[in-house]
Amino acid sequence: MDSALIGTICGFAGTMTGAALGYFGPLRLERRRQESVREAATESQIALDLDRYVRARVVADLWLDLLRRALEDSLMQRLDPAQFDTESTDHSKELRLRTAELTHIGIATVRSGTLFNLLRNATAMIKEFDILPIEEKRQNEIGIREIIMRCQLERGQWAELMLEHVRHRTGRDLALIDY
Repeated sequence: MDSALIGTICGFAGTMTGAALGYFGPLRLERRRQESVREAATESQIALDLDRYVRARVVADLWLDLLRRALEDSLMQRLDPAQFDTESTDHSKELRLRTAELTHIGIATVRSGTLFNLLRNATAMIKEFDILPIEEKRQNEIGIREIIMRCQLERGQWAELMLEHVRHRTGRDLALIDY
């Protein structure tokens, strides 16, 4: 009789364990799937935020490089004003778009406007510089170089601040990214 009772209890326990696993197993799998979907969405958002930061930084770097090249070309009397105007306008529009994207997700500061204005002012100064006679260009060259250097410094500070905002937003250590 004891063995029959033990058999019944073990059979009941086995049935209950099987039922519990049958019920909670898929439930646990569903929770794991939901967690992995959430993690993937978070990783995707982090990648998107980093991409937005990198795109804005690249455009600022391209505009700054354009200013450097334009100064050198102007000093050598070979700057094409129409092409310079087109490229600087394109960079201006692109940087405005990229900073708007950053602002939309909460990663922008007043520094974005400061950088943008410095780059625009430097662009206008190079346009004025280009129409000067070569003798006056040599006299004003240092001033234009200082303005470009100021743009470069502002770009570095802006990139550092933006990267800090991205770090804060993503919760990631982005120490390997140089600004």
